[in-house]
Order: sequence, then C-alpha cells, then structure tokens
Amino acid sequence: MMNLSIALIISEIGRDITAIPSSFVFDEFYRLSKYGIKFHVIEPTLKKSSSLNNIYFHGLRKRYEHGILKFMLKNLSIYPFSSLIRDPRILFRENRYAFNVVRIIEEKNIDLIHAHFCYPEGFIGLHAKKHVKKPLIVTAHGRDIQIERSINYGLRLNPKIDLLVRKVVKEADRLIAASTFNINLLLELGASVDKIRHIPFGVDLNRFNPKLNGSIIRCKLNIDEDAHIIFCLKSGVKRYGVEYLIKAAPMILNVFPKVVFIVGRKGPLHNYYLSLCKELGVLDKFIFVGNIPYDLLPYYYASCDIFVNPSIIEGFGIVTIEAMACGKPVVATNAGGTTDIIINEFNGLLVKPKSSIELADKIIYLLSNPEISKNIAINARKTVEEKFSKEKQIKRVLSVYKEFVS
Repeated sequence: MMNLSIALIISEIGRDITAIPSSFVFDEFYRLSKYGIKFHVIEPTLKKSSSLNNIYFHGLRKRYEHGILKFMLKNLSIYPFSSLIRDPRILFRENRYAFNVVRIIEEKNIDLIHAHFCYPEGFIGLHAKKHVKKPLIVTAHGRDIQIERSINYGLRLNPKIDLLVRKVVKEADRLIAASTFNINLLLELGASVDKIRHIPFGVDLNRFNPKLNGSIIRCKLNIDEDAHIIFCLKSGVKRYGVEYLIKAAPMILNVFPKVVFIVGRKGPLHNYYLSLCKELGVLDKFIFVGNIPYDLLPYYYASCDIFVNPSIIEGFGIVTIEAMACGKPVVATNAGGTTDIIINEFNGLLVKPKSSIELADKIIYLLSNPEISKNIAINARKTVEEKFSKEKQIKRVLSVYKEFVS
C-alpha cells in the first residue's frame, strides 16, 4: 500500500469503469487506487464533487472565481511568446483550469501531478507544477503529439500548440509512452531520454479470453451460424481508416459471399460510411452497432473470425490487444504503435495504411487457411499474456510513482 495522493488532470472522464469517454484512463487509476493511492480527478467543467472509494472527482466551482486574472498575469512567463497571440478566451480557459488545479492541490495537500495528454492537460499540469512545486508526470497518447497531415490530424498542426507541447515535453519530470513510436516522437520534440518510461497498455486477461462464447452476438444481430464475421471497433473519424475496410468488402465478398462486417462505435463519418456501403453494393453486409455496452464488448470479439484495425495512424492500439487476448487473428495496419504488438505472420498480419487491396488479400488469406489462422490466434493470446496484461501495466505505473516517494 502506498501513502500517496495524486492530482489526475484529464479533460473528459467517466464516473465509473463502464463509461465510454477515456475509459482506458479510468481503468488505470481505478486499479491503482486499490493500492491505497488517493486520486483527485480534476476536470475543466462545472461539476459537483463526488467520490468512489479512493477516487475524488472535482470540477470547476464557478465560471469565474476571484483571483483568476491575477493568476493569469503571473503565468505569462510560462508561455512561449508567440503562443500568447491566440484567442483570449482560450488563454482564460487554460488559466481557469490551472487555477482550479492549483487550489485543489493546495487544499488536499496532494503529492504528485499526473496529466493524461500533453495538451491541454499536460500544459495545465505545468502551470500547477510552477505554482505548487510538485513533480509532474505526463502520459502522451496520440492526438497530443502525433501529426498526420494527409488527414489533418494532430493538435501540433497548430504551430502555437506545438510550442506548448514542446515546452511540456521538455519540462515534465517524467513522460509515459505506450509505444516506441510515441517515444521517438517525444525525443524529436525535445524530451530527455532519461525522463521517458515505456509503459504499454494492458488488458484484463480474464475479461478478454478465448473461452468466451460469441453466439449471443450472432443471435442478437441475427447472423447465420455459417457466416464469417469480420469485426472492427473503430469510430467514424478519418484517422481510423474504416472506409478502407468498406472498400475492401467487395473483393472479400467475391470470394466469401457469406461474410458479415460488424463495425462498432459511431462518429461524424457514419453517414458517409453508409453511403459508401450503398454505392459499393455492400450495405446489407455491414452492421453498424454504435457504442457497445461495456459488458457485451468481450462477446463481440468472441463472435468474430477476424478482427481488423485499419487505422491510418495509431498511438498503440488497445482494441488490437483486446482482440488478441480473445484468441482472434488480427489484420492491422503497420501504423505507429501497432508494430510493437504484432509480429507479421506470427501473431497477426500487417498491411500498409489506406490499402484496401492488402486488407482484402490478408482477410481472404486467413479465411482460406483456417489452420494458419488458428495458429496466429494462439500466438496472439500468448503474446498478450506475456507482454500486455493489465497487471504488468499497473506495476509499471506504480514504479514511476515510487520514483517520487521519499
């Protein structure tokens, strides 16, 4: 047990383990709280305080509090000069959030600051670090440090945000990254190698396991027993590349006409995906199920023959290891952190991003070779057991916290 209190800075988080927004973050600190660590989750919106065991949630008390403008003027030296030439309302919101974080740290006598994402959370954490002189840990994820210009993805496409991210990366006491891809990005942004800790995400090996019976999903969605199911759990935004799976569908169906595609989560491109399916004549072969309830998610993995991750850019790929933990062969793009997980043709198959032809070829290959598919699935489960268990992830985060415990 650790006698430690931590200010957790994150802009969007649910109030329980089943909530969709940033559920992977909640799962992490929920498990860490069982080691006796007190977490004070601080959000930038007006919310009433609440608690759950050793987890305390704090929002803004008021839209404006006395002292914020003075606090804001004192903070001008933290900003790179050109980053100040922005919408004053954004500067105010940043400082209002930081003001609240500082107040709670001082009121609760908090020992350590942990921010998820370099901006805005990491920069807010940097504000707090300057005021309360507490160590700052920042977990870098994806949109905060990655750039993919072809799809206009990444906060750092804004040069002023880029400056703020670089400042956070240089001045944080520790930086956590889930993949070597993100580590290399942090180094390019000016991080000191001795401050970086490589902590891959993990999965609950009991919750996601090969013994689950996926037939309940077939019944729920009225899918024939002899149909092959291809499952993709990516929302309707450009960077997840779902359109390339849709474009691969006609090629796959030409060889295996009884394939059914299940796509989880929705997003702004949902209507485009529907029209693309209609245009390609595969609308009746796609089932868009939207957000999947927490309790049902493992059974969706269990129901499929192949899991597909068609992302154009990927910080790590939690859905990939969840599918592998369920003993499913995965076809994924060799984008970003995915190459830390999949060894091509051993525990999964890798394809180039944006290549519908390669996606179709690999899916057809696995469906045509069930014995090879089975061996890949076995190796996938073993890989997750050895490298990506939730227990390993939690112990590694604990070890980072212990670096600051006197």
